[in-house]
Amino acid sequence: RNQEWLLKEIAKLDGRVAADLLRAVVDAAPQLRPDLVERCIGRAEPEIQRQVQFMVEESPPEVIPLRQLHGYLVKAPSERVRLALIERIVGHADLRSFDLFVNQVDHPKPTKLGPDEITALGRAMARISEDKAAETLTDWVRPAKWWDRVRGVTGGKSRQWAGVAGLGLLPGEEPEKAIRWLADRAGEDLREHCMKTLFERRKAQAGGAA
Repeated sequence: RNQEWLLKEIAKLDGRVAADLLRAVVDAAPQLRPDLVERCIGRAEPEIQRQVQFMVEESPPEVIPLRQLHGYLVKAPSERVRLALIERIVGHADLRSFDLFVNQVDHPKPTKLGPDEITALGRAMARISEDKAAETLTDWVRPAKWWDRVRGVTGGKSRQWAGVAGLGLLPGEEPEKAIRWLADRAGEDLREHCMKTLFERRKAQAGGAA
């Protein structure tokens, strides 16, 4: 009964006071973290979102089920919280998350995504399934159909950006060829993203070979 009262009180309090109470409750009763995240995930106050981010990052993997993490990703108003959720979701290594990430790139919720988050989503796809990512992301970067390439048909810049980020993590020559193909045709910022990804890829490969 006392726990339910606390949860209701936190939901009613303004941001700063609620954040202070959240901090105290999390320290004293870490088992309440799933309920606290559930109650606070949609609140936009920065103080609240910082506490939610802490709970997402510091809770053991089994504390917050994957299904709830999926739901939180499309509710959290803070990019930092969504980035923490992406990382936690990837840790479950569940192929069902791949389609969620694709949908976030195509139909972002609850707000428009910035380049850092799109990059994180592309990399998350590659980390969950190299095979599925190779097929999906290569088509995003260098369309599989010859006629689409000739006509310049793309799935949009978000797909291209995520595709480059994800392909940068995949082994083999084909991902690099696809990124270079897009770099030769992209605008300034996307081309810079391609070249930075290729540089980081080569650096990682050199480190692995050392």
